[in-house]
Amino acid sequence: MMQERHFDLLIDIARLLKKYGPRPFESLAIFLSSKEGVEQLNNVLRGALQLSSAYSKKTGTKTAARNFLDNFKQSDPEKYDLLVTLQADLRSKHVLPTLRDLTNFAKDNGLEVTSKKRPEAITQLVRQLAVLPIEDLKRKLKLQRSISDRSLEGWSDLILRKRDG
Repeated sequence: MMQERHFDLLIDIARLLKKYGPRPFESLAIFLSSKEGVEQLNNVLRGALQLSSAYSKKTGTKTAARNFLDNFKQSDPEKYDLLVTLQADLRSKHVLPTLRDLTNFAKDNGLEVTSKKRPEAITQLVRQLAVLPIEDLKRKLKLQRSISDRSLEGWSDLILRKRDG
């Protein structure tokens, strides 16, 4: 019975081929053939299990998200630091201050945020970013910060022009 569930899960994963195409699957297969890849997959699966368990126990989104991130504390401290900082910045609205900003960022980066509630959307985004290789994560966060900086610069320019003109 349990083996049948494994196959069901693998079939569901294979269905994602239609959505993502063959290249990401090839890349993932190569990545998972490394020790680092296997460890990261293990962390992601355990984190997803903990997150699912935390939701079912109704411990709250913040607790569930924190438990998920704790999986990276030992195995990938650099990723852990990036994700915890991002999560804090998102919660405090220092970055991506609106739900629309958050969902647009996700969409622009090939991620999917479906929640209509900001705290849950933050958790969805962080979980999806957590499975990325560290260099991809850094690149996406750097891009997000540069966009935020430019948008703040644009607002300040607009405000200053209104005062001058």
